[in-house]
This record gives sequence, C-alpha cells and structure tokens, in this order.
Amino acid sequence: MEREYARTTMNHIADIHVGVRLETEVVTCNARLTAAAHAPFNIYGRVKINQLFIEAITAWGAQAGTILFNYISLTPAVGAQGLSVASGVVTSLAQGLRVVFVGGAVGTAAVITATAGVSDVICEAPHIIGIQGGNGTIGYQNSGAAVTSGTMQVTVCYTPMDEGSNMSANF
Repeated sequence: MEREYARTTMNHIADIHVGVRLETEVVTCNARLTAAAHAPFNIYGRVKINQLFIEAITAWGAQAGTILFNYISLTPAVGAQGLSVASGVVTSLAQGLRVVFVGGAVGTAAVITATAGVSDVICEAPHIIGIQGGNGTIGYQNSGAAVTSGTMQVTVCYTPMDEGSNMSANF
C-alpha cells in the first residue's frame, strides 16, 4: 500500500530525525573559498550540530585549499574555536563531493567524501555549540590556497537546545 504525505508532514519528519536544515545560497568558490575565514551561519543561543558540510555544486578549481570548521562567539566575545582541523586538499573537488564535519573529539579532521552524491561519512558525535543567551557564528576557514573556480553550498542540520535558539544563513 502506497502512502502519500503532505510536503509539510515530510518536512516535520525530517526536522525530527536530522534537525532543522539550513542552507546558504549557491555561491562561487572565488568569493567564498578565499584563503580566509568565512561565517555562513549566525547562531543564537545553543544548538546541537547534527550535520555540517560544504558541497561542490560544480567542480572546483585546481588550487590546493584545505577546509576546517569553527565557531566564534560574538556575545560574550570568545575568539575562534576550532570544531575540526583541516581537511585533506580540495584540489579539483568534483561536483557532488562534500567536505564534512564529522564531530567527535574537537580537532578531528573534516573529511572529504569518497564518491560524488554519497555521504560515506556523517557526524557521529554531534557538538553542542553556542552560549545560552549569546550569539555567534559557525563557519569555516580555507587554510590553504584560494579556490578560484567552481560553486559551492554550505548546509547545516541543527537542533535548538534552548527556548528561542536558532540559526540563520549569512549568504
């Protein structure tokens, strides 16, 4: 027997299982994978990060970038806190590959998926990020060479941990 669910019902089921999904726009690597820190998401209060990844929407350039994920508290002010260490080199990352935050001990390397369109790694040990009543950003840093071509999108799936906690996309 085939079941049909309304789209809103399916969205609620997804929110319960993987968390609230938030995505950036599809952006160019030339603008968002420069050799610098980038803050795609604002965070208000405390949230649990269930999934966090950057996906190659089109193939990336042949530059030797490496990506690590971080958290910065703006209120109260706390400097950048690494959530991961740098991934392997993302040179010519193929369309559909992802750089994934895998959770676990702080300082575990971000992982590049092995096959386009298949996340063979997921966040095994989610982190609770943020400060009750505070705000900050969840982001990434390219600590290698700037990637000059291709497009990308950043996705986070999160669960609010406080009344009123949420996230928003910056681009």
